[in-house]
Amino acid sequence: MAHIPSHTQPSAPGQSLAGEPNQARVTKPDRYLPSSRVGASLLCAGILGAGLGLGVSIGAGLDFLNAGGWPFALTTLTRSASAKSARAPEEREIRVDDSELEGYFRPVRDMPLRRRVELKSWGALRTPEESFGESLRGSDVIRGRTPHRLLLFTFDDGPDAVHTPKLLEILDRYGIRAVFFVVGERLDGRDPWYQRHRDIVRRAVQRGHVIGNHSQQHRQLPLLNNHDALAEIERTQALIQEITGQRSLIFRPPGGARSARTDKLLADLGYTQMLWNLGTGDVQVRDPHAVLRTWRQVLDREEREGSAGGIILLHDIHAWSVAAVPLLIGDIAERNCELLARNEELFDIVDDLALFFVAPDQGVSEGMAAALDPTLLEARQAVLREQSARYCARTAKLI
Repeated sequence: MAHIPSHTQPSAPGQSLAGEPNQARVTKPDRYLPSSRVGASLLCAGILGAGLGLGVSIGAGLDFLNAGGWPFALTTLTRSASAKSARAPEEREIRVDDSELEGYFRPVRDMPLRRRVELKSWGALRTPEESFGESLRGSDVIRGRTPHRLLLFTFDDGPDAVHTPKLLEILDRYGIRAVFFVVGERLDGRDPWYQRHRDIVRRAVQRGHVIGNHSQQHRQLPLLNNHDALAEIERTQALIQEITGQRSLIFRPPGGARSARTDKLLADLGYTQMLWNLGTGDVQVRDPHAVLRTWRQVLDREEREGSAGGIILLHDIHAWSVAAVPLLIGDIAERNCELLARNEELFDIVDDLALFFVAPDQGVSEGMAAALDPTLLEARQAVLREQSARYCARTAKLI
């Protein structure tokens, strides 16, 4: 995540907001600072559209445009002074009581929604022979929209030595696996700061999470020539492979910034780009309850527009983002109480990226959501209904 000066203040509601303040208690390597217009417009994926999951698409021969179609200027990213020598302000500890939700999704975690012969794995977690990315070569933009109430948690810009371990414990409590898009410069060294981050990546993989590539220095690829863009991609890829023993074939473009040129560049390297449709605005605030409010608004909007679930974007470098995860899980569980009473499909947290994507026959394209096996879906929903009934009864939330 590219950082902005600490004095920068958020814009008015509805406008683009600046990036997040520095993280707590852990020194960090050099970062890239945006100019004021870039910082106000796009440097982190959750910023755009006030956290509503809007990516940036850059057409060949056109000015940069965000997904809403509003033009804005981009200026050059400038190298910050070394931030590793300075410590950031302390963040207060945030605690959330989530005891009633412990293990909520664990019973369904390993229940597939596609037949075994169709299963493809993805990221740095699975074996190279079964790599999900191999099945998507040349067809590699996933936005996340789906007609089913399927949710996938993704976390950008880490790992963070303070907050990511706490997040891993939270995800374990609920029985959830997620995708972590790592920034290579947090792993690219041998001193203890880098080694702590490398150990966190190993622990995440051991716990069943997936590691994705989020570039080396969080630079906007369309702003770079091909040589520099390749360096951003390939250095982080080499680090992931060195740490995990496997290559990741999923990539999240920093800021969601894309162009026809960089789409082709990534496709030629065999990458599947993974965007999001459920932003949380967590780069704009310092309060987990504010993250929850944005989440509710975005999920409600997506349902009105025909997407029942999708890919969630958060950042594991912030205390408030990590503290918001139990709040989001609680909101999902409460929504399931209402859906259970109406005998509707319940929200389900999944870890199979292929559920959000069917690869087209050829060309760089944005795939549609995969069709689920109805028998497997019903089996998984039946277990979720049992889990939800117990939770709703204990918390008196069955409506």
